[in-house]
Amino acid sequence: MLKHQYPFSQYIGGINLFEIFLIDVADYLERKSRKIKKTIQIKRKEWFVNKFELIEIKQSEKKDLRFNPYEGTNLFLIDKLVQEDVITKEDKFIDIGCGTGMVILYLSYLGFDDLIGIECDKELYDICVDNVTKYKTKYNNVTNISVYNENALDFSYDKECTCFYLFNTFYDKDTYLKWIEKIEQSVIEKPRKIKIILLYPTVASMGAMRTKKWIKEKKRILCKAQYCYNCMHYIIYEGGENIEDIDDFDY
Repeated sequence: MLKHQYPFSQYIGGINLFEIFLIDVADYLERKSRKIKKTIQIKRKEWFVNKFELIEIKQSEKKDLRFNPYEGTNLFLIDKLVQEDVITKEDKFIDIGCGTGMVILYLSYLGFDDLIGIECDKELYDICVDNVTKYKTKYNNVTNISVYNENALDFSYDKECTCFYLFNTFYDKDTYLKWIEKIEQSVIEKPRKIKIILLYPTVASMGAMRTKKWIKEKKRILCKAQYCYNCMHYIIYEGGENIEDIDDFDY
């Protein structure tokens, strides 16, 4: 049957040469596509960094078993969140593990003005503070940006925070659960609708979220500008409106 599907195909020892050719072409195009997307992504980041004379690093060292190292974010991914109305200018946005501050600074550039960053690594925090200062000075910007050098598991979360952003911040499920318990306490003390945005969801992060009845997966968002968008995508969780009706808390 297969011999009649491709008029130009040849079989040698049961191998269809035309199918192999198609696979080779697809592989070549995929590699070229990844290279083009990666180049565009880098150029976009360089444009923003150079515009405000910021400092960015590709990846930090891992210093704590519970926390994954900081990695720079593709700015096209942030554009996608805004385009999909996942985050709005009414949100109080907090980046958990903000690193050099690129996400909150870029959101400020897009017009968001209630932004918080948490970074436990002192070296990254110092870079972030320096970047925020440069940005505000050069842009003459009065955006409300606050940055804290604290552990996300110990941080006292503002009861007004509505949007929590994590890019593969924690290493294991237990650490994610400890962090979620902090958010639970905040929502119990002040019931409100919140959003938890996971970039690059893992078995650990998704497993932790699924243990909580009050948090529901709302949607998944792919960004074709990301060269590996099937892996590097978002899961958006929402919850908190009916927190008083939930009975799975132990406080």
